[in-house]
Amino acid sequence: MVSQCGGVADIITSGDVSISECTISGNSASSNGGVAYIYEGSTVTITNSTITDNSAAIGGAVAIKRGFMEVRSSTFSKNRAQEGGGAIAATRQSSLFLHQDVIFEQNTAGSTGKAHLTRALLSGVHPCGARV
Repeated sequence: MVSQCGGVADIITSGDVSISECTISGNSASSNGGVAYIYEGSTVTITNSTITDNSAAIGGAVAIKRGFMEVRSSTFSKNRAQEGGGAIAATRQSSLFLHQDVIFEQNTAGSTGKAHLTRALLSGVHPCGARV
């Protein structure tokens, strides 16, 4: 699937989405978030899932702007961004919470690596549990 923002989902204005036990691959967006663009107070929770081989200009898998994402026991692999955040780009008052057993592998970006955070909060139950 190819779209401008959020290849699979454009989640705006306080939407809540849960992704569990899924494999999401082969999606792209010409702008933000190859899989999802999380915006304006929206929340996404990803659990026991694999997000692989997606692409976008910013946030190869996910782009977050003023939103919240929580990730548990999931893998982000082979996602690509032309600019920043091969796997995840989080900007402008966004929050990204990584639990233990979150894996980032072989994600690439043109300017800033696997995860790109600008004016965003990164936290986790066990910060060393996320492997990059």
